[in-house]
Amino acid sequence: MSFAGSSENDSVRHHEKILRSTHELYVGDEDSVDPSPYSLEGMAKTMGMTVLHPLRKVTVMLIGNHSAGKSSFVNWYTDDVVQKAGMAVETQGFTFVVQGKREMIKAPLKGESTIEMFPHIKGIEEIGGDRIVEHLQTRVSTKRSKSFPLVQFIDTPGMVDGGVTYPFNLEATMLHLADYADLIFCFFDTHGTCTVKRTMDTVKLLNDNKLSFKMKYFLSKADSISNQTDLTKITTQMACSIKDFVDNTHGLEIPAIFLPGVHRDSEHTEVENQIGSLTDTIDAEIQSKVQSNLKRAAQDCKKIDLKIEADMLADLELKRAMKAQQDMGNMLRMVAWVIPSVTFLDFLQWIESALPEAVRGSEWVKASYAFVQPAAKPISDAMPEARWKVYCVLICAFLLVVSLAKFMLGKAGAMKRKSLSVQQLDERTKFRLSCESRLQKCKQYQKDYLDYFKGSEFGDDE
Repeated sequence: MSFAGSSENDSVRHHEKILRSTHELYVGDEDSVDPSPYSLEGMAKTMGMTVLHPLRKVTVMLIGNHSAGKSSFVNWYTDDVVQKAGMAVETQGFTFVVQGKREMIKAPLKGESTIEMFPHIKGIEEIGGDRIVEHLQTRVSTKRSKSFPLVQFIDTPGMVDGGVTYPFNLEATMLHLADYADLIFCFFDTHGTCTVKRTMDTVKLLNDNKLSFKMKYFLSKADSISNQTDLTKITTQMACSIKDFVDNTHGLEIPAIFLPGVHRDSEHTEVENQIGSLTDTIDAEIQSKVQSNLKRAAQDCKKIDLKIEADMLADLELKRAMKAQQDMGNMLRMVAWVIPSVTFLDFLQWIESALPEAVRGSEWVKASYAFVQPAAKPISDAMPEARWKVYCVLICAFLLVVSLAKFMLGKAGAMKRKSLSVQQLDERTKFRLSCESRLQKCKQYQKDYLDYFKGSEFGDDE
């Protein structure tokens, strides 16, 4: 991959290309429905492992009381009207906002399609209650404003107190999606509603579940404040209001933001707009996402390769044990047939005297006994008078040894069924080569990523 220039648009396309390439390491061709057999997900599935591709976009979850400006912010960032915005409680469910192809914007994707589109949130049906699925949707915009091609938003319901109830488990759903998100932006408006209890309870819930590292707090609609002095008072009050709900108050920042040109007060306020810190936070997370995805892909390559190596070594040990069982079974089977052979020779020696004279005088009988007697006579001499007892013992011994032989050979057969076939071994050899190839690609993408920024740095110096 090669890139030219250091403009913001080039940077977005640079990150987009690396994230897409990393995604293809996991699933193969991005247009395919199922993962390629030699992709990381395909190989992991064959190996009985669970490997899920990392998200190739930064997920930003927006929370806050109603009319805090969440939906308006989404519209401003995307430079599109994808969400209704107003003082009323417009967002009553969870809306995923993504950048996509034109044919996807005809109608929002409903609940089941949303879960299919975002497999990482699977399980939300059990967590959020029976009606959560019908309150999920995905809206798509074709705009490429700012870093939107690399960002997806989760616009959550505006939270209010009083007797308002939700047809799903709000807290559990919030926690599930917050765990999935990369960033959580908490919007508090300037009209004293920053102390809404339900919003504060949600902030505390997320902090209690060790998600404070994802959370950023913003004072929205700051253009309604006339001067910097009033802003200082409001932010101080807000900090005091939320300090008991936040896990770590050290270095707590609450930037004041407003959407340029959206409200009539934005051109007359003396308050400094810090919305740049918000977009900078998203851009920094995108850079972190590129690096973390590449690192994770390299780790998954090594994990799959180690699993394949362990399986092939285990298969080798299994086949060695199987060979030992087969050899033992075959040896016992040969030993078992010695017993009836010895018994038969003794029986022939024993019945010789009982044969009629005419039979014993036959030439072929004499010839047979001349061949049998040298081996049969020592056995016959060693036999006691009660031959039938010995014969019973020998029959039992024969059955026992045959049973042991069958057991050994059956165990070897079971091992063979568990062992890898020639085709499976060949497939795993190809898997290892594929893992090595993908690992080399990860290293190349990392090099391209660093080279791009080195080139940008030198270009700026010029």
